[in-house]
Amino acid sequence: MLLASDKKADLQNIKVCSGMKKRIEKIQKKYSEKKLKLMRQYGSSLTTLENLAKNQRKNYEYDCLYRAFSRNIHAEDLQEFYYKLDPEIYKTHIQQRDELAVKESFKILMCMVKAMSLAFGLNLENELERLNREFKEIESQSG
Repeated sequence: MLLASDKKADLQNIKVCSGMKKRIEKIQKKYSEKKLKLMRQYGSSLTTLENLAKNQRKNYEYDCLYRAFSRNIHAEDLQEFYYKLDPEIYKTHIQQRDELAVKESFKILMCMVKAMSLAFGLNLENELERLNREFKEIESQSG
């Protein structure tokens, strides 16, 4: 049995369906070992999400979203540490940061759903418009 802790886990030790092994071998022949290593590490983009954002000139959006959503990964967000020291000074800043993260996340989600709708013929245009109107209404009420 192959365990995740096995250092030398490779395709020969993994049971795969009959056609899958041929597809894997075809991919291995097509790409260099260096490229295969990058594909295993990062997927088909061959780079980090941060680099993808930089290449698309979306550094600011990446930084905002990373800061907001990485708190679950990192021990503590630095801004929240400062907030604990003096809540009145940092309260507005943290609230604005969180609002921006929600807005950017919504934009990204809308783009993803629109792309999937077009790609798979889901015809979600009316539903996306409704969601967009609702979000704008909520946004206008929050100030």
